Amino acid sequence: MRCTDCNKFRGQDTSSEPEVDLDIDDEGVVTGTVRIVNVCDDCGAEMKAQDFDVEIDLSDAVAAHGGACHKEGEEFEVTLEDETVERTETRSKGRQHYGYTLTVTAKCSCNWELDDDLHAVPGSTTFEGSTEDDVAASDMEELM
Repeated sequence: MRCTDCNKFRGQDTSSEPEVDLDIDDEGVVTGTVRIVNVCDDCGAEMKAQDFDVEIDLSDAVAAHGGACHKEGEEFEVTLEDETVERTETRSKGRQHYGYTLTVTAKCSCNWELDDDLHAVPGSTTFEGSTEDDVAASDMEELM
């Protein structure tokens, strides 16, 4: 692909970290986007990009926690605590694919967790979920 910034046919550097923008709602559904970008291996100009829509549903775990650890109508807040994203690169049927693997950890604002017998005990409750996606290199948006 020709880089319009350095006016040369150049390879693409695929080592950049994915950009992540996430939110979590009151029920525990994580939504947002993950963006991956391939840049010119000479000048660093963006050559191709892909935006992925993300949805990770933690609502069943949040509802179970809320029913066991909180009184009816008691307010509690679930917040994103951590996110880990890795860029992936695979080859399938002769086509290069770029993508990501995302793991999120959410936490309840209370200081209760469920023990093995599903009793509320002092502690910290976290909820984890993950997703992954990829796209063929030829299907990525060309920025040049």
